[in-house]
Amino acid sequence: MRNAKNTRMCAVCRKRADKSQFVKVCEINGEIVVGGTQPQQGKGVYICPDCVLEAIKRKTLSRAFKKEVSPETYSKLESYGQKKDN
Repeated sequence: MRNAKNTRMCAVCRKRADKSQFVKVCEINGEIVVGGTQPQQGKGVYICPDCVLEAIKRKTLSRAFKKEVSPETYSKLESYGQKKDN
């Protein structure tokens, strides 16, 4: 890890690592956005690529954002996690 400022925690396994190691999911103006390269403001959740399938199974995003998250958002998360693995 570079420094504590850039350290984030996975919402599924609670592993701590540099934020570049995670998939970021944000709620911006009521819309859930998966990934992205630009810094985004709003409530954010970090998930490590290894935990993507577990996050979908546990509906981690619905719990974190305290609202129902669409299946399309979960499928975007799944495809993003698969890209990170490759």
